[in-house]
Amino acid sequence: MIKIRLTRTSAICLISLAMSATFAESKVQTISYGKSSTALDSSKARSMIQAYYNRHGSWAGIYSMKKITGIRLKHLSQNRVVAHVEYKYQATNGSIKHRSGVDKRTFVLIRNRTWNVIGMGRHMSGSL
Repeated sequence: MIKIRLTRTSAICLISLAMSATFAESKVQTISYGKSSTALDSSKARSMIQAYYNRHGSWAGIYSMKKITGIRLKHLSQNRVVAHVEYKYQATNGSIKHRSGVDKRTFVLIRNRTWNVIGMGRHMSGSL
């Protein structure tokens, strides 16, 4: 048996890498909101997530998030949140075969002075 000792920084890096693999579908962009002292509430998270999905997400320009019908925030730490979001989406172009629907995705938000959406999970990755 091999024992490995990890520093706190190394452990955080490994966790971040694992989370990044989970959210590999999304583009690397961020949407910021608020001051570092503000706690993330569902209202702030909703507006940030919708802006991220519509401007930077993997479906930006193809589909738009029309309405968030449910949200659950899972606080992993003071500075990291996974949001489970159920929403209605609609195609931005009328020629797309699948024009609208409902999806549940996870979104990762971190706070480094301000809250930022750093990625989104795959189709139906969220649970409310």
